[in-house]
Amino acid sequence: MQISSDDLWAFGEWALDNSVCGHLDVKSNWMMLMRDNIEDPDRYVPKYPPISDALADKIDKAIAKLMRHDEALAILFLRYYVYRYTYRQLAERYECSRNKIDKMLSEATGFIIGAVSSEESTCLS
Repeated sequence: MQISSDDLWAFGEWALDNSVCGHLDVKSNWMMLMRDNIEDPDRYVPKYPPISDALADKIDKAIAKLMRHDEALAILFLRYYVYRYTYRQLAERYECSRNKIDKMLSEATGFIIGAVSSEESTCLS
């Protein structure tokens, strides 16, 4: 199963336990640890389909892998998909161009998608 950007946006809501996805029984492990370490400014929340707890858990594990691989890239990913920072806000925060932010987010997203796909193929074999 290929995950989409809608799944990643839905994961952001799942991680924050937002009511847009309904009342969820599972909380993200890293979110409980990182809650006080990343600012939570008010963000626009786009419309997307809800995510299952099983898929959200796979994405959560992939983020943990990314955090071990490259912590800065993982935090950038979280700021974009969970905390809804815009490209402009990220570029200002990291003092670089929006193109650089786009490349970094593409790398982080590719890592997450690859890790989720890898986990699924391991489970099927």
